[in-house]
Amino acid sequence: LCYRRLGDIHQSIEFHQRSFELNKRLKRLEGQAIQLANLALCHRDAGNVPKAIELLQKAFELDSKLDSTEGQASDLGYLGLCYMKAGNATKAQEHLTRALGLYDDMGVLSSRPDVAAFRNALHTLSDCVQVENDG
Repeated sequence: LCYRRLGDIHQSIEFHQRSFELNKRLKRLEGQAIQLANLALCHRDAGNVPKAIELLQKAFELDSKLDSTEGQASDLGYLGLCYMKAGNATKAQEHLTRALGLYDDMGVLSSRPDVAAFRNALHTLSDCVQVENDG
């Protein structure tokens, strides 16, 4: 994460990939899901949104196997942001709505910064759809 925050996406991808492989060797599904999501965010930041979507879908599958509601909610939210970046408003809205629903079920709608980002993105999408319908 530090390399990503410092803007060295390629170094960040390398370290997250190594961590993913280690978690895979150790059969740690939770660690694999976390690293897939981290890799996805790196690829998104590097401009490779299709790869980010692919990785987040894999992370979501693992989090579903683990019955990790928090992991699923995060994956869905970031999928929504990726679909938004890719210009697919329908899928973005669907994923963001599902993510916020899970966070609401967990009672953490206001306590996480990523939740605020998901909520803001959903409001932006709703405003865009309203403008299209009014136009």
